[in-house]
Amino acid sequence: MNDKLDVLSKIKPVEAPPFLLTRITQRIENERISRFSLRISWALGISMFLIFSLNVAILFQNQTKKTSNLAQTMQLLPQNDFYK
Repeated sequence: MNDKLDVLSKIKPVEAPPFLLTRITQRIENERISRFSLRISWALGISMFLIFSLNVAILFQNQTKKTSNLAQTMQLLPQNDFYK
């Protein structure tokens, strides 16, 4: 077992090439900049939820109106005005 651990003592630290190191740090910096802050994320999430809720409400409101108009159009509603 000590023989296996002796191999680890032979590991030497390696320096990264300067070009590679600057590319890695720049990529990390770009990742940090491109993220939204927590406040903006919450604001976007709440606004999307409100817009979705409004769309669903309008959809259901129009759906009930279309059903009654469809029944009238197809003359499925009873008409009680025979003796007018």
